Amino acid sequence: MRSHEKRVNMCPRTQGKYLVSVVLTAVFAIASLFGTLLFSTDTVADAAESQAVAQVGNTTYASVQEAIGRTTLKNTTVTLLADVTESVMITPPKGVRNVTFHLNGHTLQAAESGGAAGFAAITVPANMQLTIVGPGTVAGGTQPAVDCRGTLRVESGTFTSDATLMRFAETDETSAQGSFSGGTFTAPTLFNLLDDAKNLGYDCSQWRIPGYDPSWTEHARLVEWLVLRLVESCAVLG
Repeated sequence: MRSHEKRVNMCPRTQGKYLVSVVLTAVFAIASLFGTLLFSTDTVADAAESQAVAQVGNTTYASVQEAIGRTTLKNTTVTLLADVTESVMITPPKGVRNVTFHLNGHTLQAAESGGAAGFAAITVPANMQLTIVGPGTVAGGTQPAVDCRGTLRVESGTFTSDATLMRFAETDETSAQGSFSGGTFTAPTLFNLLDDAKNLGYDCSQWRIPGYDPSWTEHARLVEWLVLRLVESCAVLG
């Protein structure tokens, strides 16, 4: 039985054109894929850059807390890169005892929800020193702007709260210290105590307390006592 086969005869010129077409199609496909990969890489890089809120050295981080954890003995400055809602604790790596927080014209707002809800915008543990440099704002909202069991130094910046602005602790184990060389402080209650604090000592050379009035709060006697101590400190400093 004779089989029937169909053969397609292609002249060399036509075959060459076909091969060229196939090669060009493959080249365009690879170029398109490579361009897509480049675009995707750039998009990821741009997204990562846009999410950066803090910086240590030349490295940026997606949270202030992460940046604090990346400080070193040689680089202890955390710079805020964007307005952010986050409650942070000054807990740098082991061996680092001094951290400088540069607000860089931005605002750190205490978290109102999530795991950090109910905490001050900044918490300074015992045996830790934090220096805050403005311009910029630390806003506590319904929480304090700062809770301090260690040492707080404010060089400049704006600090606000709808409740107590800053709380300090002094017990037999922990002695909180505050040093203020500048800044603007606004809250119904400027200062209060943590851990049944017995005494508070401040070193101050310049304060701006807008519209101070002891009738602001039921803790008027405490605030008045603190202001008197501040005046005495300023007088001693000359």
